[in-house]
Amino acid sequence: MSSLQRFFRPMGLLLVNALSKLAAFALLPLLTRTLSIDGFNQWVLAQTLFGALPLVMALGLPAAMSNRFFTHADPGRGDADVAAIGRMLERSAFAGLAVFGGVLGFVSFANDLPLSAAGALALSATGSTLLQLPTTHLRLRQRTHALAALQFADFASSLTCISAGLSLTHSVGGALVGQALAQSILGVFSVWYLRRALPCPSELRFESIRPVALPMVPHLIANQLQVVADRWCLGILAQPAELSRYAIASQLAAPVSMASGAWNETEAPRLGERYRVDGRRGLRTAFTAQPLGFLVVATVAAGLLLLGLPIVQWLLGKDFRTATVLLPAILAIAVFDSLYFPAVNVLFLTGQTRSIPLVTVSSALAGLLLNLSLVGAFGAWGAITARAAGAVARVMMLVAAARQAAKESTPPARLGRWT
Repeated sequence: MSSLQRFFRPMGLLLVNALSKLAAFALLPLLTRTLSIDGFNQWVLAQTLFGALPLVMALGLPAAMSNRFFTHADPGRGDADVAAIGRMLERSAFAGLAVFGGVLGFVSFANDLPLSAAGALALSATGSTLLQLPTTHLRLRQRTHALAALQFADFASSLTCISAGLSLTHSVGGALVGQALAQSILGVFSVWYLRRALPCPSELRFESIRPVALPMVPHLIANQLQVVADRWCLGILAQPAELSRYAIASQLAAPVSMASGAWNETEAPRLGERYRVDGRRGLRTAFTAQPLGFLVVATVAAGLLLLGLPIVQWLLGKDFRTATVLLPAILAIAVFDSLYFPAVNVLFLTGQTRSIPLVTVSSALAGLLLNLSLVGAFGAWGAITARAAGAVARVMMLVAAARQAAKESTPPARLGRWT
């Protein structure tokens, strides 16, 4: 691969991986012009469940796919292990549909809420869980064009179906049904991909990957708690307008996190290959250089958002435009938080996954306590303060743990370069 290709390929993958996450950002003008403040707040809280449920339903299996794929020098054997883990993911997703569908249905029935919204959320979470299989495998294989097509399908179907549901019903329930339709289509494709695009599964058992997979579940849930605790605290303890403007400012800042996450999806496989070939020396060298790249990507994304702020204010509904006052502070937090990704990659590759949930759970609980203490008195600015404190604590602890792991990790067997 030429030096020019080495430069442009990560940039292309960054844009590709951000596509599927842009639907929520693109929907903001329609949501704020169609829904009332109360209706928008209901949508926000529903999306916290949509983000959290797949983390539980997946049982950390996508992380195990990455781990097992880089264990083998032969990519074909890695594909077979991914296929075996994919079967586990499929069973877990449908079991989660039954469990969480029942729980959400019972809660809706007990509170006189529409059962259709509960069913839509359960279907959306199931489709999102299944979609992690093809996106993870295509990323590991660095198949840029196929990944681009899948991510664009995710973006287009979500945008189209949610917009249609919202336009037809002018209600949160219609938007949730549209989201369920889009995610169900992608879930069906993921099942097809598992059966047709992957080889016969290996004999891998869950017991073999449990030490890698299960520790990721509390870690991911804690990460999600840091994202959603502030919204629930604002919804319960503060005025409705505080939740809506904080949620909108957070959504407007989401492209920074998208850019960081997308950059991570290009850098993590490269770091894994470097570790497989050069051991801990290569890992230390790569980890020293990687944080700067994440900060640059996040800063550029934040700068572009600030430049486009006048256009954003015009697009938002008149009742929601004050949200942009909060945006600079949330962007600054998002830029700093991008340092989380390279640190977690090192801990994951060195097998130190058990230390990750200790850090994320403790910082999430600290953020929750701060939200409970500050939101009632200071509203959205209290939530921002809690968010900043949680992000700083999490990043500093993870970076320290990653530096230690890179020094102490045992070099892997020299498996040869993956091509």
